[in-house]
Amino acid sequence: NTISVLISSAPCEKLAYHLHQRWLSEENFTKIAAHIILQQQHMHEKDFNLFSCCLAHILSDFRSRHQIRKGNKLVFRNIVRAMLDFYPVYKEIDAAVSECLIEPMFTSLEDLINDDSDEKDIKTAAELIIDHGKTLFKIKSGKCDSFIVALRKHLCEGDFKPVTRRLILQAIDFWTYRWDSEIMPFCIKQFYEPSSSIEFIKNLKQTSRMLSESGRKESVV
Repeated sequence: NTISVLISSAPCEKLAYHLHQRWLSEENFTKIAAHIILQQQHMHEKDFNLFSCCLAHILSDFRSRHQIRKGNKLVFRNIVRAMLDFYPVYKEIDAAVSECLIEPMFTSLEDLINDDSDEKDIKTAAELIIDHGKTLFKIKSGKCDSFIVALRKHLCEGDFKPVTRRLILQAIDFWTYRWDSEIMPFCIKQFYEPSSSIEFIKNLKQTSRMLSESGRKESVV
């Protein structure tokens, strides 16, 4: 209801501007923005203004991505998130128009993984491949394979936090089983359940604390 009121009351250009500002600054907002675009299209099937305005923002950001990344890596990561989160919505609304997002999606994701990437970039890339890898694989399987190889390299060579390594491993496992839960072994699925993740992190903290305490005792002796 709140979304419906927002869509009905705000001019499309103004709404697109505010959505754009939010999805650039908040990593969790890209999915919400995509949902708002889809809802607006369901409510007003012949009105493509919001659809078009948001697409214009995305493509403009893509063209300026190198400059944006130099200035703010968070904003760049959110631009990549927006492209991948918006693509399924745009494909549902207009499959022909959605094709203009394909090259920007793959190019930006490749930049995120391979171009002077930090841990947050790799973590974001792994999350996006977990969420959207099945779609990416259907479009360009070879390109998706290269992303997985790059993530493997980062997993081996990067000094990452356990949470990031876990996400990389999850992306690799999802790729191995082609994002198909039917053929993925139960033990693998269970490993990535939220409760298992919490237990995994808890065990790491306990181990770290035990090692720290052990070190202090040895130093005292």
